[in-house]
Amino acid sequence: MTRGTRRNAAAATEIADEPEPSSPAQPTVSVAGFKEEFIKFTFLQSAIQKGFMLEDEAKDIYMQLTDSDDDAGYQDFIASINGRLTFLSLKLKQTLYNLDGEWYIAFINELPDEVSQGASTLKIPQRAYFQSLIDAIAMSDNSDDGKPWVRSTDAVNLNLTQSSFTQASQTEPSSSQAPNMRLTHAEKEETLKQLLTEGWIARTPDRPGCYSVGVRTFLELGQYLTELDLPESTRDVWQKFL
Repeated sequence: MTRGTRRNAAAATEIADEPEPSSPAQPTVSVAGFKEEFIKFTFLQSAIQKGFMLEDEAKDIYMQLTDSDDDAGYQDFIASINGRLTFLSLKLKQTLYNLDGEWYIAFINELPDEVSQGASTLKIPQRAYFQSLIDAIAMSDNSDDGKPWVRSTDAVNLNLTQSSFTQASQTEPSSSQAPNMRLTHAEKEETLKQLLTEGWIARTPDRPGCYSVGVRTFLELGQYLTELDLPESTRDVWQKFL
């Protein structure tokens, strides 16, 4: 046997003696980890379906899902969900609503919050009316401690502005025929009912027949509100909540 042959044989023996490499470890998901993710997903689904809700209600849902006797871990739970949503520009937003002094939470998109993106279930003329209405309420000189309002008669008689119609139209696919931007008296009343139901506007406390900005508008369109030409008394109060 030549020297080179002996070296090759020795090397082959060493290789043969080496243990076979083990297969790479397969990722595993613990039962506890799966349950935690499922709880977060279920909570998010509830927040999405409701649109917005009182934080007390959200805490009840949290305690039911986690089988907890108290809400001590609630804020960490919300922070954990938001940490996973950041790259999508989504979050669970909490705010104190100055109209009733209650805390609310909603699942929102953090991208630019034009009014045209809010109340997306409405048609173009309705969304234009919604923007004109929010502008009129927010910039109204009728304000009780930072709670501006307009009378229902003024809301129904409100005319759509060209700018609000243009902005609302930009969210729709192009069409060869522009929609009619006029709303009848009855259509405005129906739109007001829908905006009330969905939380975009609210009844003004202690002022029957008047409307104020709704909690959902505060939650989802806060940036838009701060960019309006607000009366100083309103801006001073809203800056604490928006």
